[in-house]
Amino acid sequence: MLFPVGILTIMGVGFGMENPEVFREILSDRALTLLTRTITHACLVAISATVMGLICGLAVWNIKGIPATWSLYTILVLILIPSYIHAQSWIFLVDRINETFTGYDFNGFYASWFVLVMAYLPYVIGLTLIGLYSMDKELIENGKLYGGPLRVAASTIIPQCYSLLVTAFNIVFILNLVDYTIPSLFGIRVYPMQIYARFSAEPNPGLAFIDSLPLLIIGGSILYLTYKKALSFSIDMHGWGDKRAGNDLEFSNSFMFNGLMIIGIVVLLFQIFVPVINLVIEADSMTALIQSRTELMHTLTASFLAAITGTILALGLSEAMVKSHAMRRIVSPVLMFTYIMPAPLIGIGLNIFGRIIGDAISNSIVIIALAGIIRFLPIATALMYVQYIALDSSVLDAGRLFMSNYLEYQFKVKMPLLAGGLMGSAGILFALTAGELGATLMVAPPGKGTLTIKIFNYLHYGASGTVASLCLALFVIIMIPGIGFAVRKLMGQSKTE
Repeated sequence: MLFPVGILTIMGVGFGMENPEVFREILSDRALTLLTRTITHACLVAISATVMGLICGLAVWNIKGIPATWSLYTILVLILIPSYIHAQSWIFLVDRINETFTGYDFNGFYASWFVLVMAYLPYVIGLTLIGLYSMDKELIENGKLYGGPLRVAASTIIPQCYSLLVTAFNIVFILNLVDYTIPSLFGIRVYPMQIYARFSAEPNPGLAFIDSLPLLIIGGSILYLTYKKALSFSIDMHGWGDKRAGNDLEFSNSFMFNGLMIIGIVVLLFQIFVPVINLVIEADSMTALIQSRTELMHTLTASFLAAITGTILALGLSEAMVKSHAMRRIVSPVLMFTYIMPAPLIGIGLNIFGRIIGDAISNSIVIIALAGIIRFLPIATALMYVQYIALDSSVLDAGRLFMSNYLEYQFKVKMPLLAGGLMGSAGILFALTAGELGATLMVAPPGKGTLTIKIFNYLHYGASGTVASLCLALFVIIMIPGIGFAVRKLMGQSKTE
């Protein structure tokens, strides 16, 4: 992972020192206009998603009878759905509405904004629910003595969840800052698209790195703040147990609050069912899927490779970060830097890496799996790190003491305790690699295209039935980790009964 990122950074620094005039180009009026549009677009998406995600999270939290783990597992599955599946689903829906009512051109800035808000809504809902389920119930009860639900939300709930809401805003902002797929689909030219277009015209890796500097500086600053805010909440998440706020609190005396909760539920239902229903209706036949069986196999193979290899790496990195403060100070900045790199830049770095190591890797599915690992390993490592710090160290110490050898300790004590984090990391790597486009588009060898590339190409030609069939197939693939989570949960419940 370090080599493609490191070699690209070195080439970029060297190119910049030899050609200082390129720094003036990234400050040109055209570049600054693109950058301003990109930041504005990302900010609007992040603000809208954070506000609506808070409302939806409160609505889910106030529904009786939904266990915390089930609601969080559901949101995790929704996070895994690629944004372009949402895009195509809403395009289908608007087209059907236009057949009956006055035509509306679902294109441009606001269409891109709307689709991305719906696509990234689960990120905010998930973090909001973590904050709500981690709150002390007594704080809520004390707050209800001095005012209605809106006042409790403003004075107690939002301040307690503030760090996670800021984290959610920053995550959504960065994801939109470094991606161009959905804006380009709706005809919006953003800064990351310039990196891809300029490299296609002038394949100079050093120049591509210099072009990416504004995004790296802005994203790095935001991610640093996110990291600090997330750490400030990690202590509050320990001991998530009986003395925590749940979804059994009733707010029935506020018309405005109940109205917001209804809006939250309706928006969440639309977010869940519009993609599924539209894809099922629009999918014309199995012919497109049969014709795309090669791309389907490539997608599955790359995703499995990324899931297995990436989970092992995430396990090792997270353990090193927990055990050594020095390692944490080294690993965290590297992962943060990798996370904020625009997808085309990662693809460019992998192309350089492929030329160095030879055709055995660069002309195989492995290079696509590496793109997924590099892009999403920071997320998997963060998940494993949270799982690690939540473990009871006394249980691990007892396992080391009483197990007869190291392997027995690993497989009978440590791995079962980390099973949730391992499955979560593998599931995220599998699903996100299956839906990855920006870097895959740059590295996919001839004849080794994925389902995602084929879908994205068809999206620009308007082949709605074919696109729906392929999106539905990809949707089912991405649901595999979600089905695994559900089976594991049901098995756990059956054992306790």
